[in-house]
Parts: sequence; structure tokens; C-alpha cells
Amino acid sequence: MALSVSRVANTGERLYRAADGEALSRGLTKEVRALVEPYPWRLIQDSRIIGSIFHIITPSVIENLGNLLSSAQQLVIYPTPGISQPDREILKALFMDAPT
Repeated sequence: MALSVSRVANTGERLYRAADGEALSRGLTKEVRALVEPYPWRLIQDSRIIGSIFHIITPSVIENLGNLLSSAQQLVIYPTPGISQPDREILKALFMDAPT
């Protein structure tokens, strides 16, 4: 299951500010988690759903790069509790492992 939370976090009238790219990533993850935690796993009845992906994209400013105006986005992935190890590996391969 994938959901965009961009409009909930920022309806378009503000810039997300951060000192650097790492702070930007941490901040956007925190924004997403504030919206979706605690996650209502009991509402998911379909065993084929192995996880949930939340996406946020927003205009941003990176201060340490001379107030660089950019577009920042972040994915936050929640594996479904109790999924099998093969399904967990699929999520990891798709969303967490960097390509070589």
C-alpha cells in the first residue's frame, strides 16, 4: 500500500527549511511519522499487503548550500508486522538497498 502525505504536511504555501541534506531527510521522516504513528495495523485485512509506503514531496531550502531552493522528497516504509522473511527481504531489496 502506498500513500502520499504531501498535501497533509504542506498544502503548498511554505518552504521546508533545513541546514543540510541529512537534516532535511531526518525532518521529512519525522513529519511523516507524526502523521501516521501509531499505525493502525488492525485495519489491514489483506494478507497480500506486506508493508505500507508513505511518500512526501515538498519545496525546500537547504541553508548550508547558500539557501538552495530545491524539491525534497522522502519515503517512509513500514513492514507489516508478522510478515514472512522472504517478504521482508522483498521490501528491503526494493526500498532499502542501494543499487550497485
